[in-house]
Amino acid sequence: MVVASNVCEAQDVSEANCLEAVHELLPDGQVQGRTHLVAGSWGWVPPGCSVQSHFTHNQNGDWAAHYNRNPSGANDGGYTPVCTTTLVSYMKMAYGSANCPEGKRIDTYAECEAAHVALGLEIDPVWHGTHSGIPGLCSTREEDWGGGHHFHFNNQAVGVVRADLADRKSVV
Repeated sequence: MVVASNVCEAQDVSEANCLEAVHELLPDGQVQGRTHLVAGSWGWVPPGCSVQSHFTHNQNGDWAAHYNRNPSGANDGGYTPVCTTTLVSYMKMAYGSANCPEGKRIDTYAECEAAHVALGLEIDPVWHGTHSGIPGLCSTREEDWGGGHHFHFNNQAVGVVRADLADRKSVV
């Protein structure tokens, strides 16, 4: 959530899901003043789903869920847009399997590292470079073998299959 923003960096939450989304994002112990969805069309509330989290219209925010149907609404600073993202999960492919299918490849170093962390795999030591003799993009080696590197990120998108390295792929 980005306080006082006017847009979602990710996906907007639908009106039907707004109240539930706000409930999931309330800080621990926070009580809402109004517990129902407040829906309407206002010029001072960001478009779509938001929570009245800060001072606005001479009163403190009461953490009420709001859905503004006015696409031109401009946040006066008292609201926090509520957005959703597509959750990404990762899986380790079998050792020696072919490269990940198109659309499921992890193609950045940062996402490769996130996949290793999410799967509980060792990262250190890291190998990062360009090499035609290993799988392309993101892979791992769980055993200390042949150089001892666990985390591998190959700048080359397509490499070769190796029995000692497993590819990572994202699952949406």
